[in-house]
Amino acid sequence: MFNRFVGIVSSAGETASSIEIKMWGAGGGNGADGGTAGAGGYATAIFSLAKNTQLTVMVGSAGLAGSSGASGGVYGGGSQKANNGSPAWGGGGGGGRAEIKISSTVILVAGGGGGVGGRGGSAGAGGGTNGGTASNGGGGGTQSAVGSGRSGLGSPAGQAGSDGSGSTGGKGGIAYYNGGLNSTNRDAGGGGGGYFGGGGGGGGSEDSGTNATGGGGGSGYVNTGYTGYVSSTLTGGSGSTPGNSGDSDRGSAGSPANDAKVMIRKNGGSWTTFSFTGSDQTYTVS
Repeated sequence: MFNRFVGIVSSAGETASSIEIKMWGAGGGNGADGGTAGAGGYATAIFSLAKNTQLTVMVGSAGLAGSSGASGGVYGGGSQKANNGSPAWGGGGGGGRAEIKISSTVILVAGGGGGVGGRGGSAGAGGGTNGGTASNGGGGGTQSAVGSGRSGLGSPAGQAGSDGSGSTGGKGGIAYYNGGLNSTNRDAGGGGGGYFGGGGGGGGSEDSGTNATGGGGGSGYVNTGYTGYVSSTLTGGSGSTPGNSGDSDRGSAGSPANDAKVMIRKNGGSWTTFSFTGSDQTYTVS
């Protein structure tokens, strides 16, 4: 009978261990005056890895709410564009990704959710294969490209959100108010971090009463070509619901305004759980 957790003999003659990983990206930040951010995506994979292989574990934090400064989550969450040195605050920051690398090679990513616009609406959830696109807002990251930022909305229009940049979500645009670009609760949400980051939402306009929009979610990823790859599943979030939300081990991970989570186990044993610390962590195959 086949057992996926039985050790496999590598070409070097060593017994490799079955390393199972599951992870959720962080949720985006909520708006200053309503709305719910995008949730994080989910990724799981099994790799056959030799003893002493060291995995670098990156666990992103949630995007901050618009009322708390709208900073993007650690590990790629998009924030907002500055305005004459003053902080933007209406929309939420994008959530950070969850990621595992071996040396400099990325093997698995779960995308972070986008932050929502300052006065509500929606934001894109993290991937999954692709990050979600916010309604009338920032685009989701894909397997090959960052999400696009949304142009400004209203008349006169608010500031355009920026495209994602590599694994980092794009910045949300700020509002048009009082004759120029000035932060209000119509500032937009930032994009989520991911294999490729989501785009930032477009800023709204106080003059025309037009609300800002949310950021797109970051994409997930699995390196199926990595030596020792066995199997994987990528599950995107849906709106404010994280990917694989029914997993009893998830807790609150990946929900809007909640951090990412990474779990690893060897040969079907007990899980080792990694929560957000603000810096890289490691897991070494014993």
